[in-house]
Amino acid sequence: MGNSHDEAIQQAYDAYDDLMLDKRYLRDNDAWGDLRIDRENGAISLLLRWKYNWIKRWDAKTDWTDLEKNAFHGKVIFVINQTWNNKIFLSVSGKSEFVSKFNGKDLSFTIEIIQTDRHGYWDVVVFKIDNDDPNSFRQSSIVWNSRYVELDSKDIVAAAKCLGSSKVCHEQIGLSHELGHIIGYLADEYYSDDADKATTPFSGDASALMNIGMELRSRYMGNVIERLNRMVPGSNFFVKSVKK
Repeated sequence: MGNSHDEAIQQAYDAYDDLMLDKRYLRDNDAWGDLRIDRENGAISLLLRWKYNWIKRWDAKTDWTDLEKNAFHGKVIFVINQTWNNKIFLSVSGKSEFVSKFNGKDLSFTIEIIQTDRHGYWDVVVFKIDNDDPNSFRQSSIVWNSRYVELDSKDIVAAAKCLGSSKVCHEQIGLSHELGHIIGYLADEYYSDDADKATTPFSGDASALMNIGMELRSRYMGNVIERLNRMVPGSNFFVKSVKK
């Protein structure tokens, strides 16, 4: 009885929050995230809720502490601000009322991640590995259709990545790369060995984030732009500029 009452109260709060948000933003709140356009300034944001699952791998010396969990999430936010937020600017053309207001203006793009125990858009499993061992590694990945992410405790710091057996190497923060997949750019642009070069059309762009580097590219916004165009009929959103 108590749980049902609490759930009803929470649903009422959620409905009120949605009402207030809809007044401020144009929204496309699907299972992968809440994409918003600020009605006043045109700023574009993608809100993601992450439901964490913390796992200790065999080589980690200790289990996750609450302090370490909070520190990891804080570093997630820091990395997003450092490598994604306010780096990509969009613009819009067309004949809609929205276009008449914002045509020619720079529309910033940001990602916001909040930690939650419910209503998670994404289930995020974080493995604690031996951060002190330079050879300790676990392959991170996402499953787009299931909105499932696997990270490890080293994914919030830069590490050297190399193209196949070549000597082309860059420093990359794994989390920044995985975020590219999470916003809808599903391809990996690097190749793992010299045999599969032909299957990666952007393999030569080694400094790109979805390859082995840290630089953003306009092509990473394809899925976001498709959603924006559906949100505002008669509008054609496009990437205007990218800060590398």
